[in-house]
Amino acid sequence: MESRYERWTRHLLPLPHDIAFEGDIECRPEQVSIVVRPGAGAVETHAAAMLERLCATGEGPMPAGGVFEVSIGLVERGPDADLLRGLPNCNQAYTIRPEGRRRLVLAALSDPGISY
Repeated sequence: MESRYERWTRHLLPLPHDIAFEGDIECRPEQVSIVVRPGAGAVETHAAAMLERLCATGEGPMPAGGVFEVSIGLVERGPDADLLRGLPNCNQAYTIRPEGRRRLVLAALSDPGISY
């Protein structure tokens, strides 16, 4: 029988080549805030809006400082950028990684990675 972690991978496109689950955190959708980097482009903003729609409760705008934060953005430097540059098709690659227990970072080198 498939685990819930294995079921999650079916929602990731392109399918991940490297994935590890370090645990999980449960919170209500209205407790999630979605943020983009300063100067975010149209694709980053659109990706954030898509996630906000998934978390929307119909009771007003998403919170600015939720219990859990999802941060979306293009990166040029740092460990995420270094990792992504070394991958085949790096322009389409992305990382999703926890930063502590209250934040999830989605990073890519270019718009296609953010779109995926």
